[in-house]
Amino acid sequence: MSLCSIIRASDDKAAFTDFSFVKDLNLTALFDFRAGAKYGEKELRIENYFTRDTDVIRMRQDLFTELLDKPELYARLKKSFFELGVLFDLQTAKSEVESAEVMLLSVLELESYIAYMDDIRNIFSEYDVKSELLRGLWDTVKPLCTGDGYEHLKKEVNEQACSVRNIRSITVGVNLDPQLRVTEAGVVSINEKSFVSGELIDRILRLDMKKDEYTCISPFYPVNKKAAEQETGALRLTVNSVLSKVYASALRSWSHTVKGFIISSLRDLTAVAAEWRFISVCTDALIRLKQKGYPLCRAQFGEEDRITGMYHPVLALLSDTKEKRVVKNDLYFGSDAGIYILTGPNQGGKSIFTQATGILYTMLHLGLPLLAQSAVVRPVDAILTHFIDAGKISYQHGRLASECDRIYKINQSMSKDSLVLFDEALSSTNPTEAVAISEEIIKAYAEIGMRGIWATHFHELCRLVKDETNGKSRICNLTAVLDNKTHERQFRIIPGDGSEQSYAADIAGKYNLSKDEIIKVVSSKKV
Repeated sequence: MSLCSIIRASDDKAAFTDFSFVKDLNLTALFDFRAGAKYGEKELRIENYFTRDTDVIRMRQDLFTELLDKPELYARLKKSFFELGVLFDLQTAKSEVESAEVMLLSVLELESYIAYMDDIRNIFSEYDVKSELLRGLWDTVKPLCTGDGYEHLKKEVNEQACSVRNIRSITVGVNLDPQLRVTEAGVVSINEKSFVSGELIDRILRLDMKKDEYTCISPFYPVNKKAAEQETGALRLTVNSVLSKVYASALRSWSHTVKGFIISSLRDLTAVAAEWRFISVCTDALIRLKQKGYPLCRAQFGEEDRITGMYHPVLALLSDTKEKRVVKNDLYFGSDAGIYILTGPNQGGKSIFTQATGILYTMLHLGLPLLAQSAVVRPVDAILTHFIDAGKISYQHGRLASECDRIYKINQSMSKDSLVLFDEALSSTNPTEAVAISEEIIKAYAEIGMRGIWATHFHELCRLVKDETNGKSRICNLTAVLDNKTHERQFRIIPGDGSEQSYAADIAGKYNLSKDEIIKVVSSKKV
């Protein structure tokens, strides 16, 4: 069972069709797939990794749980797969010109490949992996780094690499005519020892007065310092030409071996490497949350959704002190509540709660541990969001028309198993029209039987709870809590319509527009 066949959503339960929630929920702030991309490699698309298959979700959660519980295992796998990816980039980007430098480098690259594969083999021999997906990863990699063929290749590479790596100098023979003009030149030997200067001062400095065949009778000419760029290039070209002729057949065969073996092997791992980038980016985000002390839980599947201690991960990552912990909230979807009308003061936590709900179900369908203390959930067939975004407004139709178009598209994608999340929808029109349209939509959603949150500042919508409906989802109210005395925001979301809370007084007080503040300012003026 290969890793990529499990990490990707299976065809019969392919992922969602509407991915507007990726932007609305600001998922790139949590999962930055650009971070794992190497030069010339495309950014991973998170849309490719959603699944609605509960078996796949469970297996992925097993994988991420094991990586979180074994940080040393994760760190070593991450390093090895990154290095293999770099090696693959070198091979695919390499020039087709078979110069001595390229061919010599190919031998060393093959040695590097073997070292990386040995490391992966050692990792799986040292750790008793439990999750099915990690075992599947080993099943994929094992044929590439075990067996007699691999051991023979390893031996041959080590011998060839040692001879290549140890080249330190070339002895050149030059024939002269009676006028001391060069008539012929050739390589006498390729050596594993460097030549040294025969100048007296150099011999004194290195405490070596003896002379042998590696001691020059004239000073060294520092090519990189004194030679012009053209001279350096000509000399390098000459040396490469010499090495190419000497090692022509051996190096060329090794170069083809590299291209045939490494590229073939790495191509087998390309899909796995892409899947590993997905795993790595997600695991890094989970590790950061765990290090800050926030809970991560496994999803349990049930007939109703009961989530305790849910929090917003981006806010959690931004919190830098224990005193400023992100507030956790509970959420329930079931026979007693299906569609929530969420009201409360501005900046009281409505949008954050709505986003956190969407992110939790997003992580469920990515197969990740959930951002809560506990969670019993039901999978959804779509995450449909409508968050106010100026960039989505069409100047030809206006904001209201653009919103209605978006809601219409949402309605085309939904079913009774969908999750709908609306944040300040229809606020572009007058309250009377907004409330009337919102009521029609919410009633329809309740009739269909889906789950959802409608965050709004139109308090009149709370009366829908009292209406008799034939809906399969019960309409309930949630409110963002204010302190009754200080009117300070607590960012807690609780059942209720908040009718006893004075949001107007809160807003007026914030901007010094309360009756008492106005009278105080006017009275303080000097006559």
